[in-house]
Order: sequence, then structure tokens, then C-alpha cells
Amino acid sequence: MQTILNYNSITVRFKDKTPVKDFSLNIKEAEKVLIYGPSGIGKSTLFNATLGFIPIHKGKILYKGEVLNSKNIWHFRKRIAYVGQYTEIFTGTVEKLINYVFSFKVNRDTQLTDKKIFHWLNYFHLTNGIYKKAYPTLSRGEKQRIMLTITLLLNKEIFLLDEPTSALDKELTELTIEAFLKNSKTVLIISHDEEWLKYNLKQVNLK
Repeated sequence: MQTILNYNSITVRFKDKTPVKDFSLNIKEAEKVLIYGPSGIGKSTLFNATLGFIPIHKGKILYKGEVLNSKNIWHFRKRIAYVGQYTEIFTGTVEKLINYVFSFKVNRDTQLTDKKIFHWLNYFHLTNGIYKKAYPTLSRGEKQRIMLTITLLLNKEIFLLDEPTSALDKELTELTIEAFLKNSKTVLIISHDEEWLKYNLKQVNLK
């Protein structure tokens, strides 16, 4: 398998803090990687640096052998589907949220059908009726499942999942793990949930 992402001794600093220091990791295509460690250790910072939202003080990140920089980061982001911890992102209905995400230029070529939408909604134990509900009225767990549904519908080359099951019970967590581990995409997961540790993943302890 070809290497898709390579973290080469990267360091990220914020004023007097260094949440990520000399971090190196090689990730191959279709590999599933769990990044864990105590709160505040720099896990989410690592994802933000990967997406180019915060600068790297030292080292470099490579995508398929090419160093990521300000000139090519947009090209890289188009190949990423990201689930963050913040779910308060929209004020309209679930239907409008999904259509909004797929109206972006980078997503317009992705085939979206009602059958696919309802497949993943039902997979995560959501009824078809939620499609017409106002997104802000949903519970945190429902919002998280909507975001997971959208991520899977986007079907990008790389999934970045930041605490994707924090509001889900054991059954829904297992369904989430199964959905992402059985596909052919590259998946990076940040999680405190020990359920992920039960599966055959590359495990990286960000100490």
C-alpha cells in the first residue's frame, strides 16, 4: 500500500505551549489509525495542523509524498471528510443541512440520493422523519449521528474523526466503528472511548 500521509517530526506551538512536539507517523492508504491520550495533549491540534488551520513550527506533513503548504492545502482538503467535536453548525432542517453541504463546489460531483441518505440515517437508528426536523432541536447524540451520516455520504479519500462517538451509547458506538473500519478509506480517529481499542487498529498514544 502507498503511503498517503506522513507526519515528519512536526512541532506545533502556541505562545508558551507546545501541544505537539516532534511527532512522526506514517499512514498508508486504507489504514485505520486510532490516536489517543489524555485531554489537552494535542490530539485535536494535530488534526487542525493537518488541515492547515494552524501553522506548523517545525517539521512537515506530506500527502502522497508532497509537502503540504499554503499553495496545495485546498487541493488536499477536498479529499478530506472531517467530523469535529462541535456540532452546533446549522439552523435549518436536516434536509437543508445535507443539501447545503453537497452544494459546495468540492462536493457537487458526489452522487447523493434519498436512498443513500435514508440508508445511513436508518443505520444510525434515526427515522426518516428526522430529515424534516430542525437541526438545532435535535439532541447532541442525534446531531452527532447526522454528522456521521454526512461524512459517510461524502465518501472522501480520508476521514478525520475527532471524538465521533462521545455522545453515543455502546450499541451506536459499535455501529459507528463498524461503518468506518469496514470501508476502503483511510481513517484517523481521535477518541477517549475504549471501544475503539477493542478493534484491530494502528494505535498511537500521543503522550
